[in-house]
Amino acid sequence: MSDSATRHRSVGVPALRATMYPSDLRWMENPAARSSPFVLPDSARRTFAAVDAAHALHRSMPGYRPTPLVSLDALARLLDVRSVWVKDESRRLGLGAFKVLGSSFAVARHLAESFGFQGVPAFDQLAEAVRSQTRPVTFASATAGNHGHGLAWVARRLGAQAVIYLPAGREHSLYERIASEGAEVIRTDLDYDRTVEFAAADARDKKWTLIQDTAWDGYDRIPEWTMQGYLTLIHEAAAQCLAVSDEMPTHVIVQAGVGSLAAAVQSYLSARWGNERPRTVVVEPLSAACLLRTARARDGKVHASEARPSTVMSGLACRQPNPQAWEILRSQADLFLACSDEFAARGMRILACPVGLDERVESGESGAVGLGVLSAVRLGSQWSAASRAIGLDWDSRVLVINTEGATAPAHYRRVVWDGALSFGSATPERAPCSCLAPSARRSRGKALAEA
Repeated sequence: MSDSATRHRSVGVPALRATMYPSDLRWMENPAARSSPFVLPDSARRTFAAVDAAHALHRSMPGYRPTPLVSLDALARLLDVRSVWVKDESRRLGLGAFKVLGSSFAVARHLAESFGFQGVPAFDQLAEAVRSQTRPVTFASATAGNHGHGLAWVARRLGAQAVIYLPAGREHSLYERIASEGAEVIRTDLDYDRTVEFAAADARDKKWTLIQDTAWDGYDRIPEWTMQGYLTLIHEAAAQCLAVSDEMPTHVIVQAGVGSLAAAVQSYLSARWGNERPRTVVVEPLSAACLLRTARARDGKVHASEARPSTVMSGLACRQPNPQAWEILRSQADLFLACSDEFAARGMRILACPVGLDERVESGESGAVGLGVLSAVRLGSQWSAASRAIGLDWDSRVLVINTEGATAPAHYRRVVWDGALSFGSATPERAPCSCLAPSARRSRGKALAEA
């Protein structure tokens, strides 16, 4: 992408307070997030306005049902907070990840405009329109994994074609999963951001429609629609929290690659609750902390991470932020945090080997990082400053989002079975993963009622 792809309007955000202690966990508090009087950015207002259309589209898709909200009550007691809730996207439409919510809504909005529909029609109406075309309808995308799999799933059920580009280093099982949906899968020897550039050029040359969740100059509508599709996740979660406790979370921990999911979650929370909204913590890998770096720069531009990402959190290994997402997060997110891979591995093991009678949750590296951070900062004295910065205490109700299941099975086993990426000498004083005897560790925890 050109330099103009990272250009961004400055609106004078106050200086952020930086903390780097210890070296494997870094964060910045954002004083702009609680401005008085409250001001909702136009970009957040536009995003939130699509929630009903996105939810209606998703309800019309084959196999749709809300993913469960899992209450980890025993873990909450161990962490000395009131509640820990996990929104479990590993059960989304049999795909193991949330990403299909964004790609499906972007495709639906694009097709609705192309075919002259008023508003966004039901999924079967779109499929009928696609199948009536005399020429094939083709969608293309670069993917770290889950986005491309979701797009291939959508294209197949609409009667369209999908061409998916994979960056270097992805497991063969990912190739097989995407190809099993009938997509053409092209492997590259490039990192994620360069693969996006390659896919965009190829799609332009071949007159295909590119479906990406990050924007640049001249490409902004489809990324915004993709971000809007993610609203269904937090819309479901909010209804589920209120149904089971009559209270919203006090904290939402959401992971970020380019930042589109985090911005969708933030838009929803800010638009519904203003300054009474939950505190939001945006989590990234240390080697791909483009949002944290952008926050630190305070110059009105988005910034790439300093080096090529090297992280097991492949779904978050993005050097460039989505400028649309940053426009929302810069004045609304409460804290930006970056962590090393050990935190993600810790979260995977806690969810796979839960405390007491809590329910087991399958989670990949990108999905488990929020819980890994939560557990570490509550149990490890070396990270107590982070716990205070986040604002956690005994009365906190924390929502974390498991964005993916074990989408890379071989690596999942290396982490969960073999203990790869353990903290070693940095392990907190009390280990939260209490692997009890099978008779005491029945999968009994509370999968809360679906809203």
